[in-house]
Amino acid sequence: MMGGRLLTNMSHQPNYLGKHDQAVQLARTAQEGARGQVTATTMAMFLTIWISYFDAAELAGEGAT
Repeated sequence: MMGGRLLTNMSHQPNYLGKHDQAVQLARTAQEGARGQVTATTMAMFLTIWISYFDAAELAGEGAT
């Protein structure tokens, strides 16, 4: 669980740098590594942590670039 949490947190950095493929890869690695090892609640956290900050302002910013 700790490794998955670290990987999902690490996915924020490449996302902020515009390297979205790397961000997704880190998040997916966290999911795959934790599959069958953590609860459904923890897996849901891994699925949402790297995108949870995405709101209307973020969407507008992405559209402007």
